[in-house]
Amino acid sequence: MEEKIILEEAKKNGIENKIHQSFKTYIEHVKDFFLNDTAKKTKHLDLHSNNKEKIEKLESGEAFSILIEDTMKIDSPFMKAQFFDESKDTWKNAIRNFFRRSTCYADIINNNTIDQKKLFETFLKLFKNKQTKISYYALIESVHFPKEILDFESFKICRFSKSELDTIFSSTTNKMYYPYVKIDSTLLQLVSIT
Repeated sequence: MEEKIILEEAKKNGIENKIHQSFKTYIEHVKDFFLNDTAKKTKHLDLHSNNKEKIEKLESGEAFSILIEDTMKIDSPFMKAQFFDESKDTWKNAIRNFFRRSTCYADIINNNTIDQKKLFETFLKLFKNKQTKISYYALIESVHFPKEILDFESFKICRFSKSELDTIFSSTTNKMYYPYVKIDSTLLQLVSIT
């Protein structure tokens, strides 16, 4: 019994080490791509540049494909809980969304430092999670509260600034990758429920 547990742990560690290597290789591939002379002309992650097409090209490449194949070997409660099949396309979308939403691409393009160890830990944790926290936001109109945050333990009523709303709703990321879910925070009232 104990020997079986040791073998399973060794197998799990071997898979995670392989994923980690693929992860590092992909990050280095992205860095090399954006730091070469032709790519230096298009710095800063924004809508008017062709960075989105470049990222889509990277996500269609061999290094990304290897990362998908290696990551698919995880026994992922997250993927099993999805309403989709566990096909390569489903994993590709999940991994692509991770890199886009983590600001990894923006950090590389803008030459910001990336903590690869922490990024990889987050990557693994997301696929190994058995539970996911979901936050709901609801607009409250025509009321004013004396405090910025009213905490009722099971929910909070908060007043958010435009920049806080932009962060909560990932405005910059959505503008570039997911324009169909972009939320204009200037149209929202500054009181929301979480």
